[in-house]
Amino acid sequence: MIWQRAEVRKMGLAGNANPYGRMIFGMMILGLGIQNAAIAVPLNRAENLDLDPKVIQSSPTLQKWLQSPPNVLREIRNQPSFKTRLRVGYSRFGKSDAHGWTIGVEDLQLGRSPLTFSADYSAGYSSTSPASGASGSDDPTDRSLQSFGANLHLYALPLGSYVNITPVVGYRSFHQGGQVTDGVNLGARLLLVPSRRGGADLLVQQTWVNVGTDTEVGMGKVSVGYAITRNFRLGADLERWQGRSLQERRATLLLEWIP
Repeated sequence: MIWQRAEVRKMGLAGNANPYGRMIFGMMILGLGIQNAAIAVPLNRAENLDLDPKVIQSSPTLQKWLQSPPNVLREIRNQPSFKTRLRVGYSRFGKSDAHGWTIGVEDLQLGRSPLTFSADYSAGYSSTSPASGASGSDDPTDRSLQSFGANLHLYALPLGSYVNITPVVGYRSFHQGGQVTDGVNLGARLLLVPSRRGGADLLVQQTWVNVGTDTEVGMGKVSVGYAITRNFRLGADLERWQGRSLQERRATLLLEWIP
Protein backbone atom coordinates (compact mmCIF):
# COMPACT_ATOMS: atom_id res chain seq x y z
CA MET A 1 0.00 0.00 0.00
CA ILE A 2 2.96 2.35 0.66
CA TRP A 3 4.26 1.99 -2.85
CA GLN A 4 0.73 2.52 -4.19
CA ARG A 5 0.45 5.83 -2.28
CA ALA A 6 3.87 6.88 -3.58
CA GLU A 7 2.84 6.11 -7.14
CA VAL A 8 -0.37 8.06 -6.61
CA ARG A 9 1.53 11.11 -5.35
CA LYS A 10 3.95 10.88 -8.25
CA MET A 11 1.18 10.60 -10.81
CA GLY A 12 -0.70 13.42 -9.08
CA LEU A 13 2.27 15.75 -9.43
CA ALA A 14 2.76 14.75 -13.02
CA GLY A 15 -0.92 15.18 -13.65
CA ASN A 16 -0.74 18.91 -12.86
CA ALA A 17 1.22 19.47 -16.05
CA ASN A 18 -0.14 16.67 -18.21
CA PRO A 19 -3.84 15.99 -18.90
CA TYR A 20 -3.04 12.34 -19.55
CA GLY A 21 -1.48 12.16 -16.12
CA ARG A 22 -4.68 13.45 -14.54
CA MET A 23 -6.70 10.76 -16.39
CA ILE A 24 -4.34 7.95 -15.29
CA PHE A 25 -4.34 9.37 -11.77
CA GLY A 26 -8.15 9.24 -11.69
CA MET A 27 -8.21 5.64 -12.98
CA MET A 28 -5.79 4.57 -10.26
CA ILE A 29 -7.91 6.18 -7.55
CA LEU A 30 -10.99 4.41 -8.95
CA GLY A 31 -9.17 1.05 -9.05
CA LEU A 32 -7.98 1.41 -5.45
CA GLY A 33 -11.50 2.26 -4.35
CA ILE A 34 -12.98 -0.82 -6.03
CA GLN A 35 -10.28 -3.05 -4.55
CA ASN A 36 -10.86 -1.70 -1.03
CA ALA A 37 -14.64 -2.07 -1.41
CA ALA A 38 -14.32 -5.70 -2.53
CA ILE A 39 -12.17 -6.47 0.51
CA ALA A 40 -14.45 -4.58 2.87
CA VAL A 41 -17.65 -6.49 2.02
CA PRO A 42 -16.63 -9.93 3.30
CA LEU A 43 -14.72 -8.42 6.21
CA ASN A 44 -17.76 -6.44 7.32
CA ARG A 45 -19.93 -9.55 7.06
CA ALA A 46 -17.37 -11.51 9.04
CA GLU A 47 -17.35 -8.80 11.72
CA ASN A 48 -21.15 -8.97 11.90
CA LEU A 49 -20.90 -12.74 12.42
CA ASP A 50 -18.13 -12.25 15.01
CA LEU A 51 -15.93 -14.91 13.37
CA ASP A 52 -12.21 -15.42 13.68
CA PRO A 53 -10.51 -14.55 10.32
CA LYS A 54 -8.64 -17.86 10.54
CA VAL A 55 -11.97 -19.69 10.48
CA ILE A 56 -12.98 -17.83 7.31
CA GLN A 57 -9.65 -18.55 5.63
CA SER A 58 -9.93 -22.27 6.38
CA SER A 59 -13.52 -22.60 5.04
CA PRO A 60 -14.06 -22.21 1.26
CA THR A 61 -17.80 -22.67 1.78
CA LEU A 62 -17.95 -19.82 4.30
CA GLN A 63 -15.93 -17.59 1.99
CA LYS A 64 -18.39 -18.34 -0.82
CA TRP A 65 -21.38 -17.55 1.42
CA LEU A 66 -19.78 -14.27 2.55
CA GLN A 67 -19.27 -13.22 -1.05
CA SER A 68 -22.73 -14.43 -2.21
CA PRO A 69 -25.14 -15.35 0.62
CA PRO A 70 -27.54 -18.21 -0.30
CA ASN A 71 -31.26 -17.47 -0.56
CA VAL A 72 -32.43 -19.80 2.20
CA LEU A 73 -36.07 -18.67 1.95
CA ARG A 74 -36.19 -19.50 -1.75
CA GLU A 75 -34.64 -22.92 -1.14
CA ILE A 76 -37.20 -23.68 1.56
CA ARG A 77 -40.09 -22.62 -0.69
CA ASN A 78 -38.91 -24.66 -3.68
CA GLN A 79 -37.66 -27.76 -1.86
CA PRO A 80 -40.60 -30.22 -1.77
CA SER A 81 -42.31 -30.46 1.61
CA PHE A 82 -43.30 -34.05 0.71
CA LYS A 83 -41.18 -37.07 -0.20
CA THR A 84 -41.52 -39.87 -2.73
CA ARG A 85 -43.07 -42.94 -1.06
CA LEU A 86 -42.99 -46.60 -2.11
CA ARG A 87 -46.04 -48.28 -0.54
CA VAL A 88 -47.23 -51.81 0.21
CA GLY A 89 -50.08 -52.88 2.46
CA TYR A 90 -53.10 -54.96 3.37
CA SER A 91 -56.49 -54.00 1.87
CA ARG A 92 -60.05 -54.77 2.90
CA PHE A 93 -62.90 -54.28 0.43
CA GLY A 94 -65.96 -53.60 2.54
CA LYS A 95 -68.94 -54.05 0.24
CA SER A 96 -67.81 -57.37 -1.22
CA ASP A 97 -66.12 -58.56 2.00
CA ALA A 98 -62.84 -59.18 0.12
CA HIS A 99 -59.29 -59.22 1.45
CA GLY A 100 -56.18 -58.35 -0.56
CA TRP A 101 -53.13 -56.18 -0.92
CA THR A 102 -51.97 -52.90 -2.45
CA ILE A 103 -48.65 -51.75 -3.89
CA GLY A 104 -47.72 -48.39 -5.38
CA VAL A 105 -45.57 -45.27 -5.60
CA GLU A 106 -46.70 -41.80 -4.55
CA ASP A 107 -45.44 -38.36 -5.64
CA LEU A 108 -42.39 -39.32 -7.66
CA GLN A 109 -41.03 -35.91 -8.67
CA LEU A 110 -40.10 -35.59 -12.34
CA GLY A 111 -36.79 -33.74 -12.40
CA ARG A 112 -36.94 -30.40 -10.56
CA SER A 113 -40.38 -29.56 -11.94
CA PRO A 114 -43.64 -29.28 -9.93
CA LEU A 115 -44.86 -32.37 -11.83
CA THR A 116 -45.16 -35.67 -9.90
CA PHE A 117 -46.21 -39.20 -10.80
CA SER A 118 -48.24 -41.72 -8.80
CA ALA A 119 -49.32 -45.29 -9.57
CA ASP A 120 -50.93 -48.13 -7.63
CA TYR A 121 -52.27 -51.66 -8.02
CA SER A 122 -54.62 -53.45 -5.63
CA ALA A 123 -56.21 -56.89 -5.72
CA GLY A 124 -58.66 -58.73 -3.50
CA TYR A 125 -60.54 -62.00 -3.28
CA SER A 126 -63.81 -62.64 -1.50
CA SER A 127 -64.52 -65.91 0.31
CA THR A 128 -68.28 -65.45 -0.09
CA SER A 129 -70.36 -65.53 -3.24
CA PRO A 130 -71.72 -62.12 -4.27
CA ALA A 131 -75.40 -61.65 -4.91
CA SER A 132 -76.37 -62.21 -8.52
CA GLY A 133 -75.98 -59.00 -10.51
CA ALA A 134 -74.30 -57.08 -7.66
CA SER A 135 -71.07 -56.78 -9.62
CA GLY A 136 -72.56 -56.87 -13.08
CA SER A 137 -71.61 -60.56 -13.46
CA ASP A 138 -73.81 -63.68 -13.24
CA ASP A 139 -70.82 -65.92 -12.52
CA PRO A 140 -70.87 -66.73 -8.78
CA THR A 141 -67.38 -68.26 -8.94
CA ASP A 142 -65.70 -65.03 -10.07
CA ARG A 143 -65.17 -63.01 -6.88
CA SER A 144 -61.94 -61.20 -7.77
CA LEU A 145 -61.41 -57.44 -7.41
CA GLN A 146 -58.67 -55.43 -9.05
CA SER A 147 -57.89 -51.74 -9.46
CA PHE A 148 -54.86 -50.14 -11.03
CA GLY A 149 -53.97 -46.77 -12.43
CA ALA A 150 -51.42 -44.00 -12.86
CA ASN A 151 -51.76 -40.24 -12.47
CA LEU A 152 -49.83 -37.04 -13.05
CA HIS A 153 -50.06 -34.06 -10.67
CA LEU A 154 -48.96 -30.50 -11.40
CA TYR A 155 -48.78 -28.65 -8.08
CA ALA A 156 -50.07 -25.08 -8.30
CA LEU A 157 -48.19 -23.64 -5.31
CA PRO A 158 -44.46 -23.73 -4.44
CA LEU A 159 -43.43 -27.28 -3.60
CA GLY A 160 -42.27 -26.25 -0.14
CA SER A 161 -45.74 -25.06 0.87
CA TYR A 162 -47.54 -26.64 3.81
CA VAL A 163 -50.77 -26.60 1.78
CA ASN A 164 -50.89 -27.41 -1.93
CA ILE A 165 -53.41 -28.23 -4.64
CA THR A 166 -53.08 -29.94 -7.99
CA PRO A 167 -55.20 -31.25 -10.84
CA VAL A 168 -55.10 -35.01 -11.38
CA VAL A 169 -54.86 -36.47 -14.89
CA GLY A 170 -54.36 -40.16 -15.56
CA TYR A 171 -55.83 -43.58 -16.28
CA ARG A 172 -57.78 -45.95 -14.00
CA SER A 173 -59.13 -49.48 -14.48
CA PHE A 174 -61.54 -51.40 -12.24
CA HIS A 175 -62.14 -55.15 -12.48
CA GLN A 176 -64.98 -56.53 -10.38
CA GLY A 177 -66.19 -60.01 -11.09
CA GLY A 178 -66.38 -60.31 -14.86
CA GLN A 179 -66.93 -56.59 -15.43
CA VAL A 180 -64.24 -54.10 -16.48
CA THR A 181 -64.55 -50.32 -16.23
CA ASP A 182 -61.62 -48.23 -17.37
CA GLY A 183 -60.80 -44.89 -18.91
CA VAL A 184 -59.37 -41.40 -18.39
CA ASN A 185 -59.19 -40.33 -14.75
CA LEU A 186 -59.71 -36.60 -14.00
CA GLY A 187 -59.99 -34.73 -10.73
CA ALA A 188 -58.17 -32.72 -8.07
CA ARG A 189 -56.02 -33.25 -5.00
CA LEU A 190 -55.48 -31.30 -1.77
CA LEU A 191 -52.24 -31.92 0.16
CA LEU A 192 -51.69 -30.83 3.77
CA VAL A 193 -48.18 -31.18 5.23
CA PRO A 194 -47.96 -30.42 8.99
CA SER A 195 -44.45 -31.93 9.14
CA ARG A 196 -42.13 -31.38 6.18
CA ARG A 197 -39.91 -33.83 4.31
CA GLY A 198 -42.14 -36.86 4.88
CA GLY A 199 -42.74 -36.45 8.62
CA ALA A 200 -46.52 -36.40 8.28
CA ASP A 201 -49.10 -35.49 5.64
CA LEU A 202 -52.79 -35.68 4.79
CA LEU A 203 -54.06 -36.13 1.23
CA VAL A 204 -57.65 -35.66 0.03
CA GLN A 205 -58.44 -36.55 -3.59
CA GLN A 206 -61.55 -36.79 -5.76
CA THR A 207 -61.47 -38.09 -9.34
CA TRP A 208 -63.89 -39.41 -11.95
CA VAL A 209 -63.28 -42.14 -14.52
CA ASN A 210 -65.10 -41.70 -17.86
CA VAL A 211 -66.71 -38.50 -16.57
CA GLY A 212 -70.02 -37.63 -18.24
CA THR A 213 -70.68 -41.14 -19.59
CA ASP A 214 -72.91 -44.04 -18.56
CA THR A 215 -69.85 -45.85 -17.16
CA GLU A 216 -68.70 -42.94 -15.00
CA VAL A 217 -67.17 -43.95 -11.66
CA GLY A 218 -66.34 -41.46 -8.92
CA MET A 219 -63.36 -42.25 -6.72
CA GLY A 220 -62.89 -40.44 -3.41
CA LYS A 221 -59.71 -40.95 -1.39
CA VAL A 222 -58.33 -39.85 1.98
CA SER A 223 -54.74 -40.82 2.79
CA VAL A 224 -52.60 -40.15 5.88
CA GLY A 225 -48.99 -40.97 6.65
CA TYR A 226 -46.70 -40.61 9.67
CA ALA A 227 -42.95 -41.26 9.86
CA ILE A 228 -41.72 -43.78 12.42
CA THR A 229 -38.08 -43.62 11.30
CA ARG A 230 -36.13 -41.51 8.82
CA ASN A 231 -36.96 -43.86 5.93
CA PHE A 232 -40.15 -45.64 6.97
CA ARG A 233 -43.72 -44.49 7.55
CA LEU A 234 -47.05 -45.95 8.53
CA GLY A 235 -49.97 -44.98 6.33
CA ALA A 236 -53.66 -45.56 5.79
CA ASP A 237 -55.96 -45.09 2.79
CA LEU A 238 -59.75 -44.88 2.72
CA GLU A 239 -61.37 -45.05 -0.74
CA ARG A 240 -64.90 -45.13 -2.08
CA TRP A 241 -65.81 -46.09 -5.65
CA GLN A 242 -69.26 -44.97 -6.73
CA GLY A 243 -70.89 -45.58 -10.11
CA ARG A 244 -73.98 -47.07 -11.74
CA SER A 245 -72.35 -50.45 -12.24
CA LEU A 246 -69.64 -50.29 -9.56
CA GLN A 247 -69.91 -49.57 -5.86
CA GLU A 248 -67.13 -50.47 -3.46
CA ARG A 249 -65.17 -49.28 -0.42
CA ARG A 250 -61.54 -50.01 0.31
CA ALA A 251 -59.50 -49.53 3.49
CA THR A 252 -55.73 -50.12 3.39
CA LEU A 253 -53.00 -50.18 6.07
CA LEU A 254 -49.62 -49.38 4.55
CA LEU A 255 -45.92 -49.52 5.20
CA GLU A 256 -44.17 -46.77 3.23
CA TRP A 257 -40.49 -46.51 2.36
CA ILE A 258 -38.88 -43.13 1.62
CA PRO A 259 -35.89 -43.66 -0.75
